[in-house]
Amino acid sequence: MRNEKEMNIFVYGTLREKKVFDQVVQQEGAFEDCWFARAKLKGARAYYVQGEVYPALKEEEDFLLEGDLLQIGDLRVWQLLMNYEDPTNYEVRHLTCLLEKEELKCAVFWPMAHMNLSSEPWSFQLWRKNHDLDAYIRSFSTS
Repeated sequence: MRNEKEMNIFVYGTLREKKVFDQVVQQEGAFEDCWFARAKLKGARAYYVQGEVYPALKEEEDFLLEGDLLQIGDLRVWQLLMNYEDPTNYEVRHLTCLLEKEELKCAVFWPMAHMNLSSEPWSFQLWRKNHDLDAYIRSFSTS
């Protein structure tokens, strides 16, 4: 049983990649420690941010976006995730995530209106296949 003080967070983009998540929160094995379940978010779809390799969300009424539900109990981890997602570009919305047999409220990083999204949908599987993971991590890593 998980601690009630843990925050549910739905990740749909690059944070679904274990190495990226672990690097962002500066702790090896953190993704496995936080992972709770595969989940879906209704009414949103991931699109490329213009000129970038990562996504942001757009409302799309009938779409079910696949992702992962993580449970974050460490305030330090939450702060590092907030910094990675850049509070000048993303806000936190509390939405309902669909699990296999239940629904849970979860935090979702949602793009602010000023962000330019392309018309090309973003796919986690294609991103993993087509991008150099180590180069991506180096692009934001401070170590």
